[in-house]
Amino acid sequence: MIKTAVILCGGRGRRLGSVGETRPKAMVEVIGYPILWYSIMSLYAAGVRHFILPLGYRGDQIQGYVDSTFSSLNARIDAINTGEESPIGKRIHMVQHLLHDEPFLLVNGDCIYDLDLNNLYQTHLGAGAMATLAACRVTSQYGLIVVRNDRVVSFSRDSAVRAFCIDDPEQDGELLGYVNAGITILNPESLTEIDLLKTENFERDLFPRLIAHGRVEYYPIDRYWFAVETQKDLDIINNTKSGDPRATGAAQLRDALLQQQALLDLGCSL
Repeated sequence: MIKTAVILCGGRGRRLGSVGETRPKAMVEVIGYPILWYSIMSLYAAGVRHFILPLGYRGDQIQGYVDSTFSSLNARIDAINTGEESPIGKRIHMVQHLLHDEPFLLVNGDCIYDLDLNNLYQTHLGAGAMATLAACRVTSQYGLIVVRNDRVVSFSRDSAVRAFCIDDPEQDGELLGYVNAGITILNPESLTEIDLLKTENFERDLFPRLIAHGRVEYYPIDRYWFAVETQKDLDIINNTKSGDPRATGAAQLRDALLQQQALLDLGCSL
């Protein structure tokens, strides 16, 4: 199993309105609990025992929350101040010394998810990959004209989209674009492909290099995933009475994680 996860929680939620002004993005509450709680509890239940948190904007809030909430976990949590405005590459560079010589999980701190981490890891090992990117379904924010055999068969809003067809005249055959879930398994040696201190866009600079080596795999998430990037996203996921699967899925995940936390409070091991 993967034992180490780096959760990128240094970001500031500029598109979250007034909520993002008072707390770091990872501390925004979804159905009563910070996004960070969902991430740590989900990964702990999947076997992760070492968490690395590169702190940034209002990092003291995250440090205080970790100290007060996760003391009962049989896990190591390293919260490292990596600067308020540092790009991701610099943040990873500043915690790189904490990584072991084995694959680790890199997770965006604004997403809530339920995935089969062991299956993801076995996919990574089986492919001999340097990076395995998790892909997810998203709900289209646009109205969709649904076509089959060049005939319009329906019009849909708020539909789940698995992939996008990409136009590229230089490529033969159909190209499918899967949505990056912000959940990646990386081999530590992959980080030597770029200068972490100079890169301004970690993913855009690193992933194409690894793809050129033929060492990137992808893994479709068939369970729950949702990213909280805007105030609209926050309103959707917190409106549990709407019947929206993005909200009901989060509520179901919260309840499952609360049961796990209750077991830990009773002294049971996970």
